[in-house]
Amino acid sequence: MKITTELLCWAALISFPVIALLLAIAVDFMLFEQRSDTQKQKKSLVATGSMFLFYGVYLLMIRFDVLKIESIPVYVRYFGIFMLYVGCAINLIGRFTLQGNWANHIKIYNDHVLITDSVFGWVRHPLYVSLFIMLFGGALVYANLACFLLTAFVFIPMMYYRAKQEETLLSQAFENYAAYKQKTGMFFPKFWR
Repeated sequence: MKITTELLCWAALISFPVIALLLAIAVDFMLFEQRSDTQKQKKSLVATGSMFLFYGVYLLMIRFDVLKIESIPVYVRYFGIFMLYVGCAINLIGRFTLQGNWANHIKIYNDHVLITDSVFGWVRHPLYVSLFIMLFGGALVYANLACFLLTAFVFIPMMYYRAKQEETLLSQAFENYAAYKQKTGMFFPKFWR
């Protein structure tokens, strides 16, 4: 991959949402990861470390132009940038809404509350959905089919596995979780409720 002015422009356009998300993750770790009032806990293979490992592979696919699509209209790339910003906004709103309920591994705290408003009123796992949107957006920006396929066939199944683990604990902790699950989609909004 040759460093060109075009590549630098794309990098500048996508850097804000990526940096904002990384800062939000760092803040969550600083504020909430050391909480000692855990009621229930389940370690998961899918946590921030494995997500960063996935992202490293994703970046390598971009760096080495694996399955790069040579001719892609510029408006598709701009739509990818739009997706990055939308995904980032959803993630930041979700993190702000979760606040002290956030955890790297799956945890239920003594003062844990079931969040069902804001972006959690649209889908049960908006932080994961926001990452899907951002990763698909990045695949469009860099016209990289490998990144698109990795997101669809590796990252989404990873997050589905993690979401199912979370939902098991949440169902045990909150009797109203079943009703929330009934009216709110896991990754897609239920428009037909």
